[in-house]
Amino acid sequence: MHRFGLSGDEPLGTAEYDFLRAVRGEPLRPRGCFFERAVRMERARTGSPTLTPYEGVFSGGEALGAVRSRLEKKDRSVSPTSLERYAACPFAYFLSDVLGIETVEEPEHLIRITPLARGSIIHDILARLFERFGREKMFPLAAAEDRRVRRITDEVTEAYLAGYEESEPVGVRPFWKIERRFISEAVWRYVEEERVEASDYTPAYFEHAFGYGGDRVSIDTGSGGVSFHGRIDRIDIEPGGRFRVIDYKTGKLSGGDQDLAGGTRLQLPVYLLAASVLLGRPVEDGEALYRRIGTGEGKKMIGFSGAGLRESEREFADTVGTIVACIERGFFPAVERSACDYCGVRGACLTGARNSFDRKAPRDGRCREYLDMRGEAR
Repeated sequence: MHRFGLSGDEPLGTAEYDFLRAVRGEPLRPRGCFFERAVRMERARTGSPTLTPYEGVFSGGEALGAVRSRLEKKDRSVSPTSLERYAACPFAYFLSDVLGIETVEEPEHLIRITPLARGSIIHDILARLFERFGREKMFPLAAAEDRRVRRITDEVTEAYLAGYEESEPVGVRPFWKIERRFISEAVWRYVEEERVEASDYTPAYFEHAFGYGGDRVSIDTGSGGVSFHGRIDRIDIEPGGRFRVIDYKTGKLSGGDQDLAGGTRLQLPVYLLAASVLLGRPVEDGEALYRRIGTGEGKKMIGFSGAGLRESEREFADTVGTIVACIERGFFPAVERSACDYCGVRGACLTGARNSFDRKAPRDGRCREYLDMRGEAR
C-alpha cells in the first residue's frame, strides 16, 4: 500500500514511527515510555484469550489485598445501591466505589441539571413535604382540605427550589424554568396519587438512616456475614402493626414484583430487613414498594413483600454473597448494559473493554459465577 507517494512501511511521523516499531516488537526509544505502556496494554487485551488486569480482572496479590482490605475496613458493610451498581457493571463499581471517581460538571458548561440531580431534588422535596404534613397532623391526606394540601405542597416545593437555585448550578435559565415546572408538577401529581389511595398506612419515618450505629442489619451468605447500611426514603405504619417501605424512583420502572433482577434490584429486600429491625416487627409483616415519581406513562409501582422475601431468602443471600465474593476476587470487567448512556463514570470507561468481555467471557471460567447470577449464558 502507498500513502501520499510513500511506501506502506514508511512512517508519516514520529508517532507512527513509534507505533510501527512497537507492533514489530522492536524496542522503543526511552522517550516513548507512555506509548510503550499503551502498547503493552493493547497487546495484553488483544492477545490474551481471557480477561486481563487491563480489562479490570486482577490477579496480583497486592491489588487483591488492597480490595479486600477496603472491604474489611468497612466491616464488610455495604449499601444495597453499591451492590446493584456492581451487578449492572463491575467496572462502574470499581471506578465509583473503590477508586472514588465521580463526574464533576463544570458550572459554566452546564446546560441543564442532570437526571441524577433532578431525582435528588424530588427526593428532598418529598421528605420535607411529608414531614410538614405530619407536623400539621394532615394524615390521612385523603381527609385533608384540598386547598390546604395544595398550598403547603407549593410552599415547600418553591422554597426548596429557590434555595437550590441559590446554592447549586442549575444551567441555562430557560431550561431551569422548564425543570422547575416539571419538578413541581411531578411532586403535585404524586401527592394527588397518594390522596386517592385507600390505605390505613400513615407515613412515620422519612430519610431514615440505618446500619451506621446500633441498628445492625446483616445476613449470612453461607461464606460469611454481610452487613448493610443506607437510607430509606419513607416508612409507613399501620394500626395493626404492619409496615410499608416506600422508595421513590424518578426513572422508568421495569420488571415485576418479587424480582431481584440478577442483583440489580436489591434495595427493597434490604430496606424490608432494615425496617423490620427498626420497628421490632417480623419481616413478614412488611412490604416494600418502588414508587415512580413523574408525569410520563409507564409502571407506577413495583413491590416486594416480606413473606416473599422469606420464600426467596436463599436466592437473596446467594446473590449478595456472589457479588461480595466477586469483589474480593478482583473481578471488575466493563459489561455492556443498556444504562451505559446514563452512567456517571462513562467518561473513564475503557475503550473497547465491553466488547472484550463479550468476546472473552465464554472462554474465561472466572466469569461464570457472575454470569450465572445475572442469568446469562454465553
